[in-house]
Amino acid sequence: MAALFRSLIASLAAWLALGMGSPAGAQEPALRFGLTGDYPPFAEMQADGSLTGADIDMARQIARAMGRRAEFVSTSWTALSADFVAGRFDIALGGLTVTPERAALGTFSIALPDDGKRPLALCRNRRLYHSLADIDRPGVRVQINRGPAIAHLATQ
Repeated sequence: MAALFRSLIASLAAWLALGMGSPAGAQEPALRFGLTGDYPPFAEMQADGSLTGADIDMARQIARAMGRRAEFVSTSWTALSADFVAGRFDIALGGLTVTPERAALGTFSIALPDDGKRPLALCRNRRLYHSLADIDRPGVRVQINRGPAIAHLATQ
């Protein structure tokens, strides 16, 4: 996994440099990363305002490889696509799900982890839910995160 991560960093930095370079001698602008900061272990805002997570580390490494500094721009899941199109940041990160709508806006890197989506039930109810059919029935209430990917999965 570490070798794949390093390979992805190098490839992504080279790919980004092709389309985002500045003239020789010019001060390179910050590489702006948009994220929600609420999606551990990828990106999480700490109580002191600092950001931690695998995507934060990767963003800093990509920026460093390009000779730029990383700048983090706060967004929300529902505003992420609109903020990206509006140019508030150069790269969106934070455990993004590939959707047709998002794929039409830009190019996704290769996926690192593929953890999928999972339901979470209270421990006291663990014997009630063994399959999606156990969840998908009248009387079972489900809470979902906002955003197009999760809503689409929940309605299937």
